[in-house]
Amino acid sequence: MRHVDEVIIDKLHITLPQMMENAGRSLARLVIELFGLGDVTVFVGAGGNGGGGLVAPRHLANAGMNVSVILSREQSEFSPVRYNQLDIVRRIGDHDAGATQGRTRQHRTGR
Repeated sequence: MRHVDEVIIDKLHITLPQMMENAGRSLARLVIELFGLGDVTVFVGAGGNGGGGLVAPRHLANAGMNVSVILSREQSEFSPVRYNQLDIVRRIGDHDAGATQGRTRQHRTGR
């Protein structure tokens, strides 16, 4: 998979944040299609798909879902691109109820 990402970035000039955004938006759509609106918990691991896992909560909250995010790693271990996505999730969670339709909460698990 890493090779595919390299080809997409190097040959097609699609950036890592763009790939994360597309993956997270697609994940959010799938969750809504399969389960409808309600409460959801997103578990974000340390693997290469963690960035998309941090994008999905924003789209889910914008759709009106109440979202909890559980991290498997300390934020200090995140790459700059992934940390930026985490920062966006945090800022969504800091808004009052009128600022977004849904709400996000962040939690961290031990290793």
